Amino acid sequence: MKTHMKVITLLAGCMLTGKLLFAQDPRFGQYFTSPMTLNPALTGKGVNDWRVLTNYRSQWQGEGTQPFTTAMLSLEKNLSVGTDKNTLGIGAMFLSDASNGGILKNNYFSIGLSYNNALDAEAKHFLGGGLTLAYANRILDPSKFQFGSQLGSDGYQPSLPANDGVTVPKKSYLDVNAGISYSYHGERSGFYTGVSYFHAARPKDAAMSGSAYTIDPRLSLQMGYRLATGDMGNELGISSLWEKQGEYKRFTAGLLYKLVLTGSALQIRSLNFGIWDRVGDAVYPYLGIEANDWLLGFSYDVITSKIATTSLQSFEISFGWQFGSARSAAVKKHPVIWY
Repeated sequence: MKTHMKVITLLAGCMLTGKLLFAQDPRFGQYFTSPMTLNPALTGKGVNDWRVLTNYRSQWQGEGTQPFTTAMLSLEKNLSVGTDKNTLGIGAMFLSDASNGGILKNNYFSIGLSYNNALDAEAKHFLGGGLTLAYANRILDPSKFQFGSQLGSDGYQPSLPANDGVTVPKKSYLDVNAGISYSYHGERSGFYTGVSYFHAARPKDAAMSGSAYTIDPRLSLQMGYRLATGDMGNELGISSLWEKQGEYKRFTAGLLYKLVLTGSALQIRSLNFGIWDRVGDAVYPYLGIEANDWLLGFSYDVITSKIATTSLQSFEISFGWQFGSARSAAVKKHPVIWY
């Protein structure tokens, strides 16, 4: 009887966890390194030829806990190489989100298309739009469950059979996301703003057979501004992000300063110092090392949320790289990422 109760309790916990996780999409503190999850209109924008981006986040890691881990890899291509005006971009992205030591995994594969139209002859003002099509699946792995029949005098023994087998079906769905953006690119300043809408297809998900719920759409608003300071190429950047998904609402804002280096033997262009505040959740400082073709970034969360203890740790590592024949042959017009 105790074994059955443990299984029922575990399954109920997994169902509740699955509901909470699916109610909120995976999110990055360094959201600027994942344009396809931020706004489909940004797919391929600011890319000379090709760009690859990757991000890894470990959230709420501590003694006796299993952290939530999120990993993203995207590849984007500018199909309008050689023009400074209207640009067409495509991209593909894989994102994986795991919790409870991998018991629950969410995998997403997306392909996106965007078009950014120059509104003036100097190509300083742009209006863009984009769509992404996404395939998602959820895997709840019963092999990682611990049953009472596997507990002995030596503790948990995975080689022992589980007398109470559990069968949890996989779940997959298709989805549609859309976004628009407006940006200004001046010689010494620029800004952008955008609106994106995710889960427009209102897909259904479930943790167990016979149960289902509709995934809440996610509305996202983004704004940013950059300003050149002095004559060395240093820049000050401001960015903000507001999101709403169901009952979840979050506002994030931050500052970044690019300190240009001269005469670097490693061809490093700048050191990027920043700090962001995900209001009510965490404050996270950021350090980036940027070269002409690549950018490496690291951030660490200082938790301010009341629902998590300060002993828990969260961090992110990101990497971006622009490459291709057009990137090498032309003047490098765009940084790897524009914050």
